[in-house]
Amino acid sequence: MAVLAAEQRLSEQMAARFEAWQKRQDEQLRWIVGLLVIVLLSNSAAILTAVNLLLNR
Repeated sequence: MAVLAAEQRLSEQMAARFEAWQKRQDEQLRWIVGLLVIVLLSNSAAILTAVNLLLNR
């Protein structure tokens, strides 16, 4: 009986650790996607500005 209880506790601990790890991964992914969007938007604005300046010569 003690072995089953220990296995159950270990299983619960591993599940909790995995959930915490998954949460961290999701958070990191959100940051990365957000930064990529910001970089792409700022680059597209710079590209449009450069094209606009070239066309308005």
